[in-house]
Amino acid sequence: MSRKNIISFIVFSALLGGSPVALRFTYIEIAPFWLGSIRYILGATIFWVLVVINKKHLPRGRALLGPIIYGIFGIDLPFLFLAWGLLKTSASMASVLMAMVPLMTIFLSAFQCIEVLSGNSILGCLITILGTFITAGGVNSSEMSFHHIGAIILGTFLLAEGGVILKKYPTQSPIMTNAIAVSMGALVLLVASLLAGEIWHLPSLPITWVALAYLVIFVTVVAFLLYLELLKRWSASGTSYSFVLVPIFTMIIASTLAHEQINLKFVIGSLFVFLGITIGAIFKGKQKIQVRLKTCQ
Repeated sequence: MSRKNIISFIVFSALLGGSPVALRFTYIEIAPFWLGSIRYILGATIFWVLVVINKKHLPRGRALLGPIIYGIFGIDLPFLFLAWGLLKTSASMASVLMAMVPLMTIFLSAFQCIEVLSGNSILGCLITILGTFITAGGVNSSEMSFHHIGAIILGTFLLAEGGVILKKYPTQSPIMTNAIAVSMGALVLLVASLLAGEIWHLPSLPITWVALAYLVIFVTVVAFLLYLELLKRWSASGTSYSFVLVPIFTMIIASTLAHEQINLKFVIGSLFVFLGITIGAIFKGKQKIQVRLKTCQ
């Protein structure tokens, strides 16, 4: 794994880790789906400006179909399910469930003949899930809603599939891919907001605008670009490990802003997460177990 990939990997996770904190401020004034609509409309505008500046041409055929499908299944639907699921699911439980993105990606990639299963990848995934669970410090089972938990699992599954989808279609510029995908996201979320009966208005508080600016510039634009750059240079399963780091960065940012104390569980869990990432994504070593499904042979 190159130094450039490692830096992109960490920066992407850190920027995405700040997203829940920013959302906490914006949800005070703006309904979730309407917020997503504003965010993606502004993000798509920036991407299309970059398309014009860089003189990118609109793809055709399968090259156009890939970003459209990715926009629907890798951005739009995951946001819808995760946003609804978080209404009645604790952040700790959500973090544990999100740690399954790499595990799902590994098997989805194998079933769709993109990659082969390896012992390192599976072991790394299991260790990261354990580490995230320890870091989250457990969950409050008395407030669980299985319907909302199911929505988060489905959203996590779609996030994993989103990365695999782009590996199946002709490679495009990350700028053009995001311009198309985020535009699709804005359209889907506008429809969802309309169907949910949300009130459409702009925020009035300065802190809300700051949080919205962070979500648009640093998450929707910068983080999305870094993610596609990683996918372009690296495997879908390797890139997916960045989602495991996100809860750790979220907790660090939240503890800084809300003055929450980081305890021993956080430290121990973080060490397990980093160990899992090292084994499954960074350390290649000599793969003693590699399985290619019969359907892919």
